[in-house]
Formats: sequence, C-alpha cells, structure tokens
Amino acid sequence: MPDTSQSEYISALFRDLKQGKLPSGAVCIYPGRRNQLYRFPSPFGDLVVKCFGRPGLINSLVYRHLRRSKAERSYTNSLALLKAGLSVPEPLAYKEYSRCGRLRESYFLCRFTEGDTIRFFERRPDCDQMLEALALEVRKFRRAGIWHKDFSPGNILVQTLPAEAAENSSSRYIFNYVDLNRMKFGDYDPRHTVTMFSRINDSLEQTLRFARAYERLTAAEPDLQVPGFLEKVAAGHRRFFEGKERKRRLRQRLRLTRRK
Repeated sequence: MPDTSQSEYISALFRDLKQGKLPSGAVCIYPGRRNQLYRFPSPFGDLVVKCFGRPGLINSLVYRHLRRSKAERSYTNSLALLKAGLSVPEPLAYKEYSRCGRLRESYFLCRFTEGDTIRFFERRPDCDQMLEALALEVRKFRRAGIWHKDFSPGNILVQTLPAEAAENSSSRYIFNYVDLNRMKFGDYDPRHTVTMFSRINDSLEQTLRFARAYERLTAAEPDLQVPGFLEKVAAGHRRFFEGKERKRRLRQRLRLTRRK
C-alpha cells in the first residue's frame, strides 16, 4: 500500500498523464497500437505505467456502467495472483477518467520488474529445465482455480538465478506475469488448461514439448488430467494460429483497399 508521499506522487502522475504529460525520463517499452507501456524513474524506484487506448463508443459505456475496465482488472487480478502465491510486478494503483457517462482515459501503475519474455524459449540451452519450472506454474494456476486466458510468451517474464543460488533446478526460475486482463477465477475445469498451451509458441513441436512437461508433472494427479491432452493442445494450437493468420490477411486486404 503506497504511503502518503507515494500516494501524492501517484495522484500527480495520473493528472499529468491525463493532460498528455509523460513523467521525466519516461521510455516507451511497448509501443502498441491500442496501449502503450512506459518505464520511468521515480523517487520510489523505477515504475511502469500502462496507458490504455481510449475505448470506442460502445465499450466506453460498457466499461463505465457494466464491466470493470482493463485498468481495474489489471490491478485487482494482480492482487489476486499475489494472493495465490504467483509473482507479478507489484501493483500500485489504477486510475480512470470518465466524461458524459463514458470511460475515456485509464491507466495502470506498477513497479518495474527485471526479466525477459519467454519468446523463442527453444533457443535457450536450459530450455527443458525452464519448461519444467513453467509447468509447475501452470499447475499452481490450476490448483488455485485461475484460468489465464492469455498465457502467451510476451506476457510471461522470467528471471534465471545462478545454479548455486537455487535449491533445485526448478527454483532457478522466477516467473512474473503481465497483461492480466483476461482471467477467470474459481475455475477448476481441467479442460480449460488446454487453452493455456495453445499460444505459448509459434511452433507446434515446441508447444507439445511444453505440454509433455506438464503431462509428466501431473501424471499422478487425475483431477488435473485431460483425456487426449496432447491431441487437444495440438488442435487448439492450430485453431489459434490459423485464426491469427486469417486476421493478418484481412488487415492486409483492408490496407490495400484503403490505398486504392
């Protein structure tokens, strides 16, 4: 919980952001089309703020009256993961600004956490050990009744400790989870575990490599098992990446149409 001076700093920060003023020393670390992430120094250490894109007409009403905003979900889901023993960058605050009954600007603030994404994990010399540690994390999610609907490589940061600093091979890896808008709590349906593997890697071979690590880990835990698990992971992987490719081609056609 921020102390008084930190709370005052955060309040001033959000007011400046609303006026389009970035904090001194801010560096954009994710220049997304809809949302942007900025890292910047502060009297309380390096922080990261996520600036959410302004929602369209319908969503601006939905997020104001019917559903929690992405900023609020980022904050509350972070707290829920911490409570479940999972690691996330320390959440500090979120802020929403509404006008005329519509959500306009929204922000989520957390501490900066070191770590690399797990993209191209197959290039790591310790790939199998890291995947075994990540499989333990998936098991922790499912035991806690948490369904992470966007369990993708860019949303998982990993820090690797020296071997001599870890109790065992799995504890060498510290995973932190970011972009936590799409989650469901109180979900113990093992079938939903399959979806947490579908987008972990572009390669089906590497996706199944990870799935096999999880299958080995949970071999003696019937309540976590899914009949035909590997086949369902493979099917889910194909659906996800085929859908992604269709969307890419559609965007490309739309761009070409606009140029004519």
